[in-house]
Amino acid sequence: MGLYATFRSIDDFRRDFNQHLAIELNQGRYIWLVPPAGDEGGKAIELTADELRLLTAAFADDGAIICDEDLGMYGVRAGETEFSDGTARTHARWRATIQRFREMGILEWVSGVVWRLTELGYQIAERTQAPEATAKDAFVSIQEQHTRSVIDALNWTARFSQICIAQRRLDEERRHISGAI
Repeated sequence: MGLYATFRSIDDFRRDFNQHLAIELNQGRYIWLVPPAGDEGGKAIELTADELRLLTAAFADDGAIICDEDLGMYGVRAGETEFSDGTARTHARWRATIQRFREMGILEWVSGVVWRLTELGYQIAERTQAPEATAKDAFVSIQEQHTRSVIDALNWTARFSQICIAQRRLDEERRHISGAI
């Protein structure tokens, strides 16, 4: 046996349905559900090209980023990649990027001048790697398809050449036979 209700209009139904659905979904049995992938607190994390380069470089190595200022020399390094050109201006830009990553929960301070990717940082880096890998796979598949078509064309040319040679031999044999008769 279930509940039923009457409605005067479709708008009444829509309003009541939305209200009852919200009440139902806020019950304890639904709270354990994992939010969909890509939903970090209801907002997507957008990274600039430079931020993505830094994140990718850290992800590719051990997850560490070194942000150092020593004797007037400035450096930001992730893995084998140096991101600062040694000027105070670029160092300030990269420090701001590190600060933004920290505020977003992508980086955590380890000690001294060392920062490390958090679990969220690794997850974001993995998600940003997927489209590149897919694009690479798509490129490779197109390249393989093209290579196959070229090889097939070469095979056809080789077969045609073999047919021509065989035809020439047959013609020579016919001439030889007809000349011998």
